[in-house]
Parts: sequence; C-alpha cells; structure tokens
Amino acid sequence: MIEILFYGLFMGYTGAIPPGPVLASTLHFSMRKGFLSGFRVVLGHLVIEALLIPLLLAGIISALQHHEAFLGLIGGGTLIIFGALLIRSGREEIRDSSFESPIFAGVLTSSSNPYFWIWWATVGLAMLGEAVKYAYVGIALFITGHWIADLSWYAFVSFTASKTSGVMSERKRTLLLKIVSTSMILFGIYFILRSQHIL
Repeated sequence: MIEILFYGLFMGYTGAIPPGPVLASTLHFSMRKGFLSGFRVVLGHLVIEALLIPLLLAGIISALQHHEAFLGLIGGGTLIIFGALLIRSGREEIRDSSFESPIFAGVLTSSSNPYFWIWWATVGLAMLGEAVKYAYVGIALFITGHWIADLSWYAFVSFTASKTSGVMSERKRTLLLKIVSTSMILFGIYFILRSQHIL
C-alpha cells in the first residue's frame, strides 16, 4: 500500500515542475516579498485541490474534459488579466487588495488554468481510481504524496527566487518581474489558442 504514497509523490512532481501560471506567480511574489510570500502561493493551489478531490470522487469533475474550449477561453482570459495586473503591480505599490494576497494568487492561477482541470479530470481521476482500491487510507496516501511534491518543489523555487532577488540590482529585478508577468499573459494566450484548436 505504501507504494501509493510514492506514486502520488512522483506524479506530483511531474505536474509541479513544468513551467506554468502557478510557477510564474510563485516567482513574482518570492522576488517581491520574500520566501514565505512565494511559498504561500502553493497553499492557494492546495486549497483548490482540497476542494476538487471530493468532487472528483463524486464523479462531478470528469464532465469537464468535454468542455476544453470553454475552459480555455475563460481560463486564458483570466490569466491575461492577472498577468497585466502583475505588470502593473511591479510599477506601483498596490495595498489592501486581495490581488496582493499570495494565497489568492495561488487559487486564481490554479483555477484559471484549463489544463489543471483537464489533468485532474483524466490523469488525476485515474490515479485516484487506483488509490481508492485501498479505501480512505489509499486516498490519504496518494494526496499526501502529491502535496509533498507540490510543497517541496515550490519551497525550493521560493527560496531560490527570494535569495537570487536579494543580490540583484533593482533594474535587473524589475526586468525579471516583467518577464515573469509577461509569461502569465503568454500562458493565457496559449490556453485560448490551444483550446480553440488554432494551435
């Protein structure tokens, strides 16, 4: 049964390591506000997964794999707007706003990524199907392994980005923040074009 834990860990890393909106948001907050701020982005990501997994087990989310075009349009548009806000926040300080909450950013970048939902409705659902053979213990082991992968990878990313940013000149740090923010917009455009079968 313990192999379910390592299965979840391995599959978690395959989902966490490739570049995506959550990674871009983590880099943004880590460079601007430090390690803990960047690390909190992944906590928002885990909030979405904690809400999603019961729905998967109930058989609700699997229907989403048939609505890729809609998810791509809505999710991609949200990411474009969020990326533009990230660029704006790099030029001026925005206070007392939910946008400036790393946890909110993690929730937003996860929930607006159409391939996050499609991955869970296909690959994630299949893995949960294996885990559920061992009842609640199997599900708990799989989720634990998956979340250890998310937390450890993004802790590494946050720590590295915050330390690197600390030794950068202001000009280089601003440039890198703009690159990260622009990547969010590009992800949004890509998701829209891919979901509409233009790419």
